[in-house]
This record gives sequence, C-alpha cells and structure tokens, in this order.
Amino acid sequence: MADHVQPPSSNDEAYFRNNLHSVRALVGSNTRLDEVAHAIFISLGPLDFLANLPDVTGEVSERLKKLNGVDVERLYQITPRDFALISYQTENSFVALVTEVRMMLVRIVRQYAPQAFFTIDQQELIQVFNLGRHAPKIQDLLARLEVDLPRMKREGGGVRPLSVSDIERLTQVLDRMPLDQFVADFVTWQPVVRVRQNDMPRMIFHEHYISMRKLHDTFLQGVNLFTNMNLFKLLTTELDKRILACIREEYLNPARGSFNFNVETLLSASFEQAANAGHAKGMVIELQISDVFADYPRFRLAQQQLTKAGAKLALDGITPEMTDVLRCENLGSSYVKVRLDQAMPDRADFAANLRRMIEAGVHIVGTRVESEDAVYNGMRLGMGRFQGFYVNKLLRPGAERDRFMVS
Repeated sequence: MADHVQPPSSNDEAYFRNNLHSVRALVGSNTRLDEVAHAIFISLGPLDFLANLPDVTGEVSERLKKLNGVDVERLYQITPRDFALISYQTENSFVALVTEVRMMLVRIVRQYAPQAFFTIDQQELIQVFNLGRHAPKIQDLLARLEVDLPRMKREGGGVRPLSVSDIERLTQVLDRMPLDQFVADFVTWQPVVRVRQNDMPRMIFHEHYISMRKLHDTFLQGVNLFTNMNLFKLLTTELDKRILACIREEYLNPARGSFNFNVETLLSASFEQAANAGHAKGMVIELQISDVFADYPRFRLAQQQLTKAGAKLALDGITPEMTDVLRCENLGSSYVKVRLDQAMPDRADFAANLRRMIEAGVHIVGTRVESEDAVYNGMRLGMGRFQGFYVNKLLRPGAERDRFMVS
C-alpha cells in the first residue's frame, strides 16, 4: 500500500511534487458532478513560526489517519505543511468528517501554539471543495502550492525570534502604504450572527482583525512572532494605530463592526483623538479576559475610556468554566464571548450563569462554533448569537449554506 503521508524527508521536493501530480490527476479524472465527491485541503502554514513544525505535521498526519471516514489511500501530503484528502461520502458523513478535521486542527493549535490561539486565522487551516463544481479552483490551488515548494524548502531550516528592528522596519513599510491598500491586503473579518429557530440567520456585526498570517508571509518570513510576547504586544499596539487611522479616514466603518485593541491603545492619544472626533461612538471594542487578569486597574481605566467615547465593550476568551467565578456583567461589558469549542461543564450551572448575565443586559456570543451541535447546544442554554467556522457557512446563499463549500 502506497503511503502518501510518510515522506522520507520533510524537504523531499520530488516526493511532494509526485503527490501534487497524483491529486491533480484524481481531480482531472473525476466525472462525478454530484455532491459526494470532495477535496479537503489542510494547511499548517499558519503555524510555520513553530520551530518543531515537522513534528506537528507528523502529529497531524497520524491524527488524520485515525479519523472516521478518512481513506488513507486518498490522503496525500503535498508540501511540507499541506495535506489533501479526496473523499467520496454521503453528505451527512462528509459534514461529520469536516467537523472532525476542524476540531482536530483547533486542538493542534491549542496544544502546540497556545500563545497564538487568538491570533491565528483559523479559516486558513482548512478549505473544502466539491470536485465537480470547483475543479478549476482546486487546480489553481495545486499549481500555487507547487510554485511555492522551493520557498517552503528554503524556509524549513528554522526561524528566528521577533526583534525590535523587525517592528521598526514593518512600521516604516506600513507608514508608506496607502490605508485603502492596507485594508484590502491585511484586514479581514468574521461575522457575528443571530440564530433563531425557524428563522433565517442574520448578521449582527463583523469582527475586524488584522491577518497576522498575511502580514507574516509578506514582511516577516522566517520570524517567530510569538517567542517574546512583550514584543508581540508592542507589534500589535503599533498595528492598532494603523486600524485607528483607517477608521478616522473612513476606510473602516466602526458602526458596523467590532475591533480588537490592546488596553494600551485605549489609553493612548490616538484613541482619544478618534473618540473626540466621534469615531468610537457605537463601536464594539473587544478585549481579552487575560487583559482583566494582567492589570485590573488599567483595564478599568480603559473600560471607562471606551464607555466615555460611546463604545461598547466585548470581553473575549471566556471559557464555560470561567462563568462560575467571573461576574462579567459587573465589568462594564455589553457582550461576553463564550467559547464553545470544548466540553461544557454541568449544564444546569452553566445555564444559570448565562441567564444571570443575560438578565443583567449582557449579550452572550457563542464563539469557536465548529458544528451544528454547538449552535443547538448554545440555543438550548439561551444563547442567540454565534461566531465561528460553522456560522460563516450559514450566511452563504442557497445550497451552499447547507455544506462546507468554498465560495
């Protein structure tokens, strides 16, 4: 039996090219135009800052083989950090498989890169295609990966830590970049959606954030952004200034979205200028719960500043267990984002905690929603707002909404 996911070397370019050509041939020879022939592409590119990426890739390979519904004969490693899985299954079985793959990748990120869990654009970890309808897109993706193979091989030797000079150099480059180009190239967003039984999902607002992956690949290749978290915070604080400039110049609409800022940014002159000009009014500003723990007095100052500016606070990164001890309704938050990507604690206690916050006027958002079950479980607990991989697909038109397809 040929093993497409155990190459003799992580930099064996000939091996990967052979696998790329095998997948290309499978796609090209497909004659099924129904909804049971799919290609799933898994990329560990967002984790390429890890010094032990080959070990992580091997772990992903082994976990993929153990998932129900994975045919090892149709599982290929096509680059040092990318896999392709060809699947022929009924729709229900396929949706279950995609959900399992997504959850496995979330666990990998949490295990090997916990410091980057909230900054990795997880939508870049997996793409799903229908072989019949999306054949040209699949062939384009395979061609791009083959072109990138030599670069991946060169970068396989390791990475160096982020430095102050890296931040200074990046800042100088971004200062010369037009704001509209910065938004188009590096700002992305994910919807927060209201879901009600027997009703169409409705988008409430978009969470805007900078794709650190794109920024890294464009300007900081070979640099580990997360070795020194103090420097990483300095980097994101500089990027906050760029986002505020985009808001001031109306390249981003604060009334239709939420924005992740550092506490230091909310206490800065840049935010004060934006607030005085009325740009913060109605904006949802997201802070991590870790900001509360890191320096509570400064968090309170930041919370007062954003409230004075007419903005609303969203606390992110809350786990179900935290609701037993945290009184988020007393922290000035309009929104509380509770992660649904792990097993829930005792349902009765958790439901009571959520009800306590809702009765205090807090809007609960279930995040990291990777499956239909997570939505239903959240709704049974009183949640009506959700965000995550699965939720993104609910806003797609027609039949696309019912499957994990790319647009």
